[in-house]
Amino acid sequence: GRFAGYELGIFTWFLGCTTLSAEVVALLTVLKSFLPIFKNNAVYIGSIIFLILLFIKLCYLVKDAIKALSIAICFQTDKYLQISFMLTKNKNVL
Repeated sequence: GRFAGYELGIFTWFLGCTTLSAEVVALLTVLKSFLPIFKNNAVYIGSIIFLILLFIKLCYLVKDAIKALSIAICFQTDKYLQISFMLTKNKNVL
């Protein structure tokens, strides 16, 4: 259609949310068999909400860390390019 990129983005986002939810529920279902406290519905649902919020926070922290790292790499690359430009422009620098 006309908005293929938008549709692909929405479906990718929906698939990510569904996958995250399925993984959280699978983890807590396994924990039910080991820890009896997770058999209580309030603890079970509270844990689901907590884990989803935790994963969202971790996602933003990782994005911020990657962004900071890429800025640092760009800064170092830019600094290197300036030095190499000076060396090629004026061969008598060193």
